[in-house]
Amino acid sequence: MNRAAEPSATASLHELARQIRRSAHDSPELAKLELAFHSRVAQPFAVLIVVLLAIPFATGDAGRDDSLPRALLRALVGAFAFWLCWTAALLSARSGAVPARLSVWGVTLVALAIGSWRYRQIPE
Repeated sequence: MNRAAEPSATASLHELARQIRRSAHDSPELAKLELAFHSRVAQPFAVLIVVLLAIPFATGDAGRDDSLPRALLRALVGAFAFWLCWTAALLSARSGAVPARLSVWGVTLVALAIGSWRYRQIPE
């Protein structure tokens, strides 16, 4: 399916909110629009999450005498794990198994909490 053909792929947040209000009775269309809206609002947080997850791994653990390649590999694994969770949340919301608001913001807030916790664990 071509994303450009979907109206939610090119619509602004304001247009998406208006379409959500209009299609309150059309359940499948409402789920798609809510997913597009919430995922688009949460996308800027994804950049912050990847940075918060990657910095603690990239700085390494001085107690373990980590090498730079090993620390960077762990940072990539952390970023990949977030991407995998984000994709699973989008797929579960798209299938209708979980409400879009819960899946998108659940993954976003949990990842932000883990990232900020890991960031605070960096020794000074």
